[in-house]
Amino acid sequence: MMKICTKCLEKKTLNDFYFGADGFRQSCKRCGNKSAMEWQKQNPEKARAAQNRWRLKNAERIAIGNKRRVAKWQKAHPGLAATRARTWYRDNTSWAHANSKMQHLSRMNAVPKWANKFYIQEIYDLARLRTNVTGFKWHVDHIIPITSKLVCGLHVENNLQVIPASENLKKHNKFWPDMPGVT
Repeated sequence: MMKICTKCLEKKTLNDFYFGADGFRQSCKRCGNKSAMEWQKQNPEKARAAQNRWRLKNAERIAIGNKRRVAKWQKAHPGLAATRARTWYRDNTSWAHANSKMQHLSRMNAVPKWANKFYIQEIYDLARLRTNVTGFKWHVDHIIPITSKLVCGLHVENNLQVIPASENLKKHNKFWPDMPGVT
């Protein structure tokens, strides 16, 4: 079956048109993409805002897609990822050691003597279990970040929560409940 594009006036197959909830679009994919690119050039702020909204709304979908893409690449190139990681580590050993040591020390300073290590381990076990059961990554998140410009939290059981990795990566250490200046 053929259809005529309202923009380029060429007769094309239905595969050349996007299908939406309201039926086939009036213009073909090529004309629609060209029109969208022109709009993006004319409205860069609106385009960037729309793209950011879509990314926030679909963060989990993006994370899963990235994970699949990485897994597919690693399967096609066995051993190459490990070789690259070793090469990077060899070339950046001092940075890797310093960063690892700094993270370790900041975490150790953030663990008070009264912290319940059993509960903390249970929380990490829960994150691992949820990852295995659901098929997507879960992180243990510090509700109040351990290191921040405004406040430093503790590595204790009441400051930990298990959340999807996509949410944790969006949060960084820039937000926590009752944060000053956030309404």
